[in-house]
Amino acid sequence: SGKVAPKRVFIVGCRRSGTTWSMLLLGQHPRVVALQQIDFFRRLAHFGRWFQTRDDYGSCALTARVAPGVTSAATEDGLARVQIADAIPAGRYAELVRPLVTAVYDDLARINPATLAVVEQTPEYVQVWEEVLRVFPEAYFLHVVRDPRSVYCSQKSAAKSWADPTRFAYDPLSIGEEWVGDVTRARKIAAATPRYLEVRYEALRREPVLGLAALLRWLELPHDEELCTRAVAA
Repeated sequence: SGKVAPKRVFIVGCRRSGTTWSMLLLGQHPRVVALQQIDFFRRLAHFGRWFQTRDDYGSCALTARVAPGVTSAATEDGLARVQIADAIPAGRYAELVRPLVTAVYDDLARINPATLAVVEQTPEYVQVWEEVLRVFPEAYFLHVVRDPRSVYCSQKSAAKSWADPTRFAYDPLSIGEEWVGDVTRARKIAAATPRYLEVRYEALRREPVLGLAALLRWLELPHDEELCTRAVAA
């Protein structure tokens, strides 16, 4: 049909940093589908690790004859033992999963027939951003950074109220370590793709209409001041 695929945008950052609010702002755009923490790529990463399997027992292929070029080891039974990672070339993983992932995100995009961008907010993708880029080399990454003192207060409040307390730490040292680790990992994305943007949550809160307009310009999505004002009000 020649139709251009919607942009795929991933909002990442330390938890409780304003990624949800940023996603909701962008989701107000009439040509955006927003996905809230669907966590698809972290599930996919588990599967991806299977392709690298090298176990001492099990998780292998056994055969009497081995094709040329395939690494194998003899067993006591007289068979050749081939590791999964040696049987399947490294590049095959991306080739095999790309049609699946593309279909999933394209089907979600079709929720809105006018979609120009799918914006997913799963902050924990700071752990698997390489996986995202391997499958979607044209992906956009929006990294939301919030003052770590505010992140601490927000996590502590969540743990005491609505959230599963086992998911959030109470002590400032643990939360500080999480913030440093997540922000450091997310900033590495900048060296891997030109489609990375870091925004400060406090700046976005201070001038939300201007901030949203800047995000929409970055994504090359049509907008005007009225649209941005309505989105912020909503």
